[in-house]
Amino acid sequence: MPEINENQVLVKVKAVGVNPYEVHIREGTYPLLPELPYVPGGEGAGDSFSQGAALGVAYITAYRSIFFHGHGAPGQTIFIHGASGGVGIASVQLAHAKGLKVIGTAGTNEGLKLVRENGAEAVFNHREKDYVQQIKEKYPNGFDIILEMLANQNLNTDANLIAKAGRIVIIGSRDMCNFDARKIMSKEASITGVARLLTTTNEQYLEWGQELTDLWTQHKINPIVGTELPLEKLAEAHELIMNPAKTSAGKIVIKI
Repeated sequence: MPEINENQVLVKVKAVGVNPYEVHIREGTYPLLPELPYVPGGEGAGDSFSQGAALGVAYITAYRSIFFHGHGAPGQTIFIHGASGGVGIASVQLAHAKGLKVIGTAGTNEGLKLVRENGAEAVFNHREKDYVQQIKEKYPNGFDIILEMLANQNLNTDANLIAKAGRIVIIGSRDMCNFDARKIMSKEASITGVARLLTTTNEQYLEWGQELTDLWTQHKINPIVGTELPLEKLAEAHELIMNPAKTSAGKIVIKI
């Protein structure tokens, strides 16, 4: 049994969440690589196991993206580009709970249904060729905030959809972006990124964690576990998280 000091807690981990950045670290493509040897994993739970494992990184990332970088406030519109994954659903729930108007996209019927059920007022299928035109027709003034899960494919689209002085927050990207910056300049919009919460302070973790706990106990947020796998199938979990069409909407969790 490990020894701990008065400022630590000892948790017998029963479930852990799986995140895309862990795959990028394993492949050596993440911009901030840790020193070796390295044990992957940034979230786990020892009580209310699967939901607890789904709460950590996804909801802190969502909170930081919406309210710290996106400056979200009640009544604003937020567009979540890829809303049916772990961070996406967390963002839908949090934004809805805080009084923002939520619009999202998903690529499957299951995902579309899940995003709508968790607080989005409108959901679009990003596999349809004309989905951007559908969005423009329904929301001609654009969005105050856009959360982007796949910037290498969608950043130019986001620049077309963002409102004047809007904020685009990049949560995920799998390659370099070919991007026309003039679209952002003409609207005086801004783009910022989130990288594995490396600049999140202990004080922020405590403050945001307490607020998330309060929202959870008030049943205003509810972690959605889409896929559960045993530890011996961790490689499969990494494959699934990089291929969302192959798995259920929601968070991927490893049971220990």
